[in-house]
Amino acid sequence: MKMNNWLFLITFTILFSSPVIGQDVPWSPLRRGSDNMDVLGHLPLGPRLSVADMDIEQELHRPYAYVSRMVYGFEGPKGMDIISIKDPENPELLYEWRIEDQDLHQRTGGMDVKHFKWNDRYYVVQSLQFGQGGPGTDLGAVILDVTGLPDPTTVSEVARIETPDLPGGFHNIFIYKHSNDRVYLFTTASAPGALIYDLGMIVDGDLENSRVGMVPIPESPMGSGSGRGYHDFYVGYHPDTGEGRFYGGGTGGYYIYDVSSLESPELRITLTGVSGVNYGHTFTPSPDGRYVIAETEYQYAP
Repeated sequence: MKMNNWLFLITFTILFSSPVIGQDVPWSPLRRGSDNMDVLGHLPLGPRLSVADMDIEQELHRPYAYVSRMVYGFEGPKGMDIISIKDPENPELLYEWRIEDQDLHQRTGGMDVKHFKWNDRYYVVQSLQFGQGGPGTDLGAVILDVTGLPDPTTVSEVARIETPDLPGGFHNIFIYKHSNDRVYLFTTASAPGALIYDLGMIVDGDLENSRVGMVPIPESPMGSGSGRGYHDFYVGYHPDTGEGRFYGGGTGGYYIYDVSSLESPELRITLTGVSGVNYGHTFTPSPDGRYVIAETEYQYAP
């Protein structure tokens, strides 16, 4: 009888005491409950759902993060923030870029952001999406010269990429340095493929001729004509073949192209007809290009 009482007491303690212990630690921005991660610093930027994508420079002498600002909820700015993480425990907001006439520009605003280097100068590309009913529906991205950071007075706007023939802006972007030493911007658009821009041409002043190609997306039962496109993509060097490869998720599934020749991309692999996958969302390869992670981002899909 005493043994049964002890077993009951031990079982009761395990079942009912452990959750209480876990609740003793209150949630805070600096203590979020993940034992395998340490939050070094926290910089509040504004309302919920007002932050989109971000990018961090990789050269150690340039400790800067670029954060897209959007309105996905009910309020927020439309543009981009530049943050110094030189002291990770005390991040500092250095600069805010905002589209003019915030209230007139409809929908989200800043979406994706990427940085690049050209002729020893540093730049950042902020993709933009504005809806019908206001200005900027054909504005896809803004490019800023950020060479002089951390001095915010040196940041300057270099160019704006507009697509009057394809209104709707750029939802996602990716920057790739090609084997020909040119730096290219791949963008989503209201088009049956991903647009390609030569960033060197843009910052050197030849915006008019900077669109140099497009990676098409094949027609499928899920979409044809102008009713198809990419949502997101990755571009990288493929060691086994020596090719520059484009990995895109979009209408019908996932597609891999050889983009060694930007004038004539060649389709290498398709992942389509996957049960439950009508539209690929994100498609990311491993560094050696032998494996990929394919995401959908809608409920109950694989």
